Amino acid sequence: MIFSAFSNLDLHKSFTLNDAIIQAYANMASRQSLVFGEHYSYEAFNRLTNTSESISGFNSKMLNDYFVMPVISAGGLSFIRDNTEHLKVTAHNLLREDTISLNHHSLVKSDTPSSMRITGCMFCGEYRGNPIYGYVSIDEALALAGLSEITDMRIINALLFETAMYRAMQRVDRVLLPEHFIQFQELHELRNFVHFRSNTFNHEAFKAASEVISSREDYLRATSKVWNRDFHAQLTFLSFSIAELAGKRNVPLDEIRLITYKTAGDAASENANMSPINGSHYLLALTEEESQTLSVVVRETVNGRLKRCYDKAGLVHVKADAVYSNDDFDFDSKQPVRHLTSSYNNLNGKRGNFIGAYCSLVFNDQSIHSEFVDSQEILEIAECSEIDTWEGIFADRMSIKHAISSALSTCDWDHKTPTVPIHGYH
Repeated sequence: MIFSAFSNLDLHKSFTLNDAIIQAYANMASRQSLVFGEHYSYEAFNRLTNTSESISGFNSKMLNDYFVMPVISAGGLSFIRDNTEHLKVTAHNLLREDTISLNHHSLVKSDTPSSMRITGCMFCGEYRGNPIYGYVSIDEALALAGLSEITDMRIINALLFETAMYRAMQRVDRVLLPEHFIQFQELHELRNFVHFRSNTFNHEAFKAASEVISSREDYLRATSKVWNRDFHAQLTFLSFSIAELAGKRNVPLDEIRLITYKTAGDAASENANMSPINGSHYLLALTEEESQTLSVVVRETVNGRLKRCYDKAGLVHVKADAVYSNDDFDFDSKQPVRHLTSSYNNLNGKRGNFIGAYCSLVFNDQSIHSEFVDSQEILEIAECSEIDTWEGIFADRMSIKHAISSALSTCDWDHKTPTVPIHGYH
């Protein structure tokens, strides 16, 4: 699909979420690190038939009838892999009911079985001398993109390759990444954001919030490097979060405008990335018990704390994963974690029962801090959460995220100075 006719929005008036999505796609296509039409394209799917259609021009109203998503080409993936300094790729393969093992922080694929049914994708290698790996099942990839009914294997395979590489590099220090890799990550996150919408979303609140934020553009850009880099994206993310809040709490529009004015200033002051997918901060709604007064504050996410740990405490590598009863697992909070399994992708439940998740933080003085969170604690958190991703195919991802949060809460935040060169985490 050639995605050429974008709406030129006046950012100093209110606009809809669909307007914001179209503008976000347009802004992404104007960037030069990854070339639109060469490294990636936009695909349009009819929401009724789930079939891809070739459409030369697109506007926001058409998003009611079509789902539009960025798709990174095979050439684009090769360009990203080959031009990312310090990235060494040892495997980036589709899986056809293969069993993959986790062996000393690397994924290893067995011989391809007779079945040709694609079940997932794996990526492994090293980044700056530290081992990295990522795995995604076909069910996860389709759910992330909202494409459970899509059967176009060209699109599905592209999503699998993309997501496996994204996951492998998800927790590295983004400050060190080249611009083309950051754009790759942001394309992945933008597509996920487009479908990250609950039934409580309030469209009128989105329009009201966008109007308030756009009226403060000069101030917010001057205050924050993040907001100055892509003001429209941050406007969209914050307006989205406020619209979700308005729908859940039934907040009047006049109050929404006041909340937006305050939280936009707070977010810019914190230099906050408000992306609900991989941002550094989020909105937390609090209700005062006696007066029942609603207040909304900007709080740091796990990703935000991780970024701060890289910046302030000398963090150089993160290793985190879920653990099952049949895994070979040895844990010491100050030593490298031993974690091996002969069936990492857990075909037919061969890994046994879920027992918890761990995170190891490796610092530039070679010190290690690890935390293990057992299944009972994770179950208690899931029961108290309003987020349904604690169950189903993303349960392991949520458990890993909680283990990272626990490790960041208990590690030493004093800056570590390297005493010897870092040669990876073994």
